[in-house]
Amino acid sequence: MRITNKMISDNYLNDMQANLNNLKNIQQQITTQNNFSRPSDAPFDVSITMQMQSSINANTQYGKNITNTSNWMQSTDTALSQIGDIYSKIRDDLVKAGNGVLKSDDLSKIKDEINQYISSLSGILNSNSQGEFIFGGTKGSSKPTGAQSEYITTKSNPDGSDVTISGDSTEASDTMYEIGVSSIDAKGNGNIEGVNCVKSTDGGKTWTSITPTFVSTNYVKIDGLDLKFSPNLNTKVNDTYTFSLVKNTVLSYNSSDNQTIKDLPPVVSDGFTASNWSGKGIVFNVNGATEDSKITLSSFASGADVDDVVKDINNKISANSDLKGKVLAQKTSDGKIRFDTLTNDTVFLKNSTVTSDLTSAASKEIPNIELSQIDSKRQTEISQGVLVQYNVSASDVINYGSGSTDNIIDLFKRIVNNLDGKDDTGALNSDAAQKAISGDDLNDLDKAITQILKVRSNVGSTENRMTAAQTQNSDFSTDMTDILSKTQKVDMTKVIMQYATAQTVYLASLQTSAKIIQPTLMDYLS
Repeated sequence: MRITNKMISDNYLNDMQANLNNLKNIQQQITTQNNFSRPSDAPFDVSITMQMQSSINANTQYGKNITNTSNWMQSTDTALSQIGDIYSKIRDDLVKAGNGVLKSDDLSKIKDEINQYISSLSGILNSNSQGEFIFGGTKGSSKPTGAQSEYITTKSNPDGSDVTISGDSTEASDTMYEIGVSSIDAKGNGNIEGVNCVKSTDGGKTWTSITPTFVSTNYVKIDGLDLKFSPNLNTKVNDTYTFSLVKNTVLSYNSSDNQTIKDLPPVVSDGFTASNWSGKGIVFNVNGATEDSKITLSSFASGADVDDVVKDINNKISANSDLKGKVLAQKTSDGKIRFDTLTNDTVFLKNSTVTSDLTSAASKEIPNIELSQIDSKRQTEISQGVLVQYNVSASDVINYGSGSTDNIIDLFKRIVNNLDGKDDTGALNSDAAQKAISGDDLNDLDKAITQILKVRSNVGSTENRMTAAQTQNSDFSTDMTDILSKTQKVDMTKVIMQYATAQTVYLASLQTSAKIIQPTLMDYLS
């Protein structure tokens, strides 16, 4: 085969183009510091790089979650430490008050000091971190607790109506009043209209009958004070309410509009069986209304589950003008049905024809859903699929036992009541009050202190876990960044040597071709 100059020129041009492309690729690697500029350069490496970048971005967010959680827990621990200090100071005051040698004026000063501690406690429970209230559960945008200066009322029936007293009286502060329930109306609510009211101006030693002004069956005026009784199906005839004109600081839960929320147990069904709910009726009572509000559920197929029933209940509630926007049914984590109120209305689940499943819920007042939010847990993801609950709710601090009165709200009410020389019924009984101060009050406060220590221990454990998670997150990020660098980034030393070699090859090829391919006269002819 005869080799011509044209063949040599063509081969030369092809080889030179290959050398130039190689030089260009190496030069591009140097300027971009990447092994590739488009997927076609290295499809497998590009796939690994994309996966690593996605993992690094996710891990960066996990790191932020861990940092935020750690900061949150540090703020929580600081607040719990402050609460523990307040409890210790209150305990010291109780020990001092319980020695039996202090005069009533001294006890009054101790009580005033404890009232200030209660206000301080509410402020700590409303501590804010990262723009949210740390003890507010998932309702972090509004204060979970409040402290109000209120007249202290003692009722003979703990489950009876709650009474709200407002206004000011010109009577002496040690003036006492007692009012009772005269009858129960057709809806089961206490009726105070027409009942005799007694008054004492000597601290409960002697009582005289007075005639209050009755505004309605549950609203009465006495000496410039307004007494409003909440509807309550558990109120009984002859229930009595005793109060004096002494105002004490009361701790309470708060709603978003800064209204007091009652600490009530949730209204939850006993279980769930579709046949028990199919076609059955549920009766509610709103604000003690004369007429009850009833809903009748649909007939469910045998395969219906709790979600189907909850949806049907809420649909029927929405179709009822008295219940719409006020009551909500929800599925619990253990597959039951619970009811909450969405407003500050007083709503009872009065009765139902739902057999078995709703037996224990009958005649119970439905709690406000915001109390459920205060009591709920926050959680965050610290690595793929790993969720951590990290907050302490106000109820975790307030409740220290399993009983309905095992909470610091009721405990502080009892303490200030006892420091006023009254027993737990509100009657003046200095001996019983003194015994309670050094006995039950002190014992319950010790339980509250133990609860704080327990909660702080849990917070410390979570903080330690976040510290370990932060280290793991940092190590994981370092490992993935290293893998990404090895896959995507060039070895500058190696590639510069390659560039020098390619440049030498290119220049050598130019010099060699200049000697081999000599120009002829034909190259200049057109």
